[in-house]
Amino acid sequence: MAAANREPGFDTVAVHGGQEPDPINGSRAPPLYQTSAYNFTDAADGAGKFAWSKEGYVYTRMGNPTNTVFENRMAMLEGGVGAVATASGHAAQFMALTQCCEPGHNFLSTSWLYGGTFNQFRVYLKKFKIEVKWVVGNDPAGFDQAIDENTRAIYIETISNPKHSVPDIPAIAAVAHKHGIPLIVDNTFGMGGYLSQPIKLGADIVTHSATKWIGGHGTSMGGIVIDGGHFDWSASGKFPGFTEPAEGYHGMRFWDTYGKKALAAKLRMDAMRDLGPCLSPFNAWLFLQGLETLSLRGARTVENTQKLGEWLEAHPCINWVLYPGLKSHPDYELAKKLLPKGAGGVLTFGVAGKVEQVRAVVDNLKLTSHLANVGDCKTLIIHPWVTTHQQMPDEEKIKGGVTPDLLRVSLGIEDFEDIKRDFEQAFVAAGLLKADKSGADPFSKAMDLVSGGFMGKLATGAPKPGTDGTIGIATMGGKVECYLDIASYYSYIAFIQLQSNKQLLEQNEIEVEVHPYLLAAINVGSNNRPPWVVPAKAKYSKYDTRRAADNVGLKNFSIPAELMEVGKTVVPMRALTYIRSAFPTEVYITAFAYFFHAFWTLHKYPNNFSIPPPPPSSKKLITPEQVTQILDAISTQEVKTALKARVDEALARGAFGAPWIWATDAQGRSEPFFGSDHWNFVYEFLGVPYQKVQLLPPQKPKL
Repeated sequence: MAAANREPGFDTVAVHGGQEPDPINGSRAPPLYQTSAYNFTDAADGAGKFAWSKEGYVYTRMGNPTNTVFENRMAMLEGGVGAVATASGHAAQFMALTQCCEPGHNFLSTSWLYGGTFNQFRVYLKKFKIEVKWVVGNDPAGFDQAIDENTRAIYIETISNPKHSVPDIPAIAAVAHKHGIPLIVDNTFGMGGYLSQPIKLGADIVTHSATKWIGGHGTSMGGIVIDGGHFDWSASGKFPGFTEPAEGYHGMRFWDTYGKKALAAKLRMDAMRDLGPCLSPFNAWLFLQGLETLSLRGARTVENTQKLGEWLEAHPCINWVLYPGLKSHPDYELAKKLLPKGAGGVLTFGVAGKVEQVRAVVDNLKLTSHLANVGDCKTLIIHPWVTTHQQMPDEEKIKGGVTPDLLRVSLGIEDFEDIKRDFEQAFVAAGLLKADKSGADPFSKAMDLVSGGFMGKLATGAPKPGTDGTIGIATMGGKVECYLDIASYYSYIAFIQLQSNKQLLEQNEIEVEVHPYLLAAINVGSNNRPPWVVPAKAKYSKYDTRRAADNVGLKNFSIPAELMEVGKTVVPMRALTYIRSAFPTEVYITAFAYFFHAFWTLHKYPNNFSIPPPPPSSKKLITPEQVTQILDAISTQEVKTALKARVDEALARGAFGAPWIWATDAQGRSEPFFGSDHWNFVYEFLGVPYQKVQLLPPQKPKL
């Protein structure tokens, strides 16, 4: 038998919270009080209400019965003690921050923000002599280090817009409380508390743009501030506005008078009275209508967003997808923990094309609406680089994760197949590759033919925008030369990174050359002792190899028991040197893939390592006669000289390991890079949006 005192569930509160049937007329729906002012019964009644010593309403700027139902219901849904509705989400966050900060104070915020919020913080709050201190990302340690004696709050978003990063709210709340300041969370993307209830995770103040999922139909503008009720405004001595006599109320102290509801009281009595960003009662009435179907709409929206993210991630027209519900997202595990009902209703993706094609995708959508909003029942799209974040400096856009190729989609509740078809036809109309592999370029076809999908079907991972590595406006042209030895697992990762980003590099007119060379010879020529000579170095190599593999998601490999085996790749590297000069590019690249696979998964690395005869199939790139030709050629002086020339060239360019990367940008400037899983820096130098690739388990390529 259910407990009699069980608290009502979220869906029940969303329908019934804060309202009983009208006791006078019996109306079941909340009445709309479309009035600006209210009659007093007598002079004493008016005086008491103006002094806030008597409950009631005096002027809709400071309170309205319809608004009260909405405020109470939202406080119940979010687990707060009180709430104040505002004219917009912008007004809500402005009011929350200005109750915490006075002139000369600062607050902390991640730079991964909605563009309008970024500008409000960066530009407008300066007029009030309130400074924002930016923290890169959502690392709690970063916030901890940035707090100083004038810091009065931390501000974050439940799911950042447009990076879709998920902050660890409990950890950041702990940092804020350690320093005696409140944590403010914009929970707009938390869908009115349906997906996330930050107060229950430790946040002190929650704001919403009610315009989005709370309203849910794109018909009304509004916001709300919710008081969590557990922050002690008197403990630190940092908030005199709550503890000292209020000038406008004859010396009344908000904390002493209202206790845990002090913030809600101060917002209404202070900010609303003097600033006046009140919510229209009609909009409050519409928001109450929206709340009644919030869970239904939220569930369908999350379902559609997850489906679209998975479909886009596998699509050849798309370079990357950011959505915390995808395993490729860096916050996937945290999202599962903090957002158990789903990772939100918005995703972003990067179009694998030129800027004109990015715009063409938007222009050719038919079902999807192009407008600056999220949280509607209809699917919406926007190009943030030129719209929502247009007023930000380019470098700030990039830091915030906004790049020219990025499109943001807010999913609606339409039939998913219709949404998918709309995007598919837009990709075709924009001149991008079709989803069908038959539209792929010849190299991709060849790779699929010989490898069974080893290189032709890589799982797209989350990009690293902004300070994580994505550059902004792409510059066309440049060259990457990558010196590789199959003995180097780092070379293996670098090789796959290059191949998986082949289309992106071609679109940005980046020429790629892959050079075979000998790591053992580089070690000798650069006086860099190999790892098997130095025990500590051997341990480091094994550790960092595993780290690099994990970073790109490659699991199907094992490290040779004896690292000295890396010196035994002379024969296959000579073979690759010859294949490069005598065979088409697709054969050379496939041969490289085969040797990497054999070395790191099969552990075939002695010097007598030979190329196997091709399988009995008509689908082969190398005939038995050609295998014999390759084996005969690798002992010739011509091949030996060519391989040595690559080694000498790399040494002249400063090589001391593998892979050695020599990048030349569009202006002809060249720089060396070393490493495998740090390609974001190479791409940043070249001016190309970087794609982090999470690899599928490799299969044996067939020659």
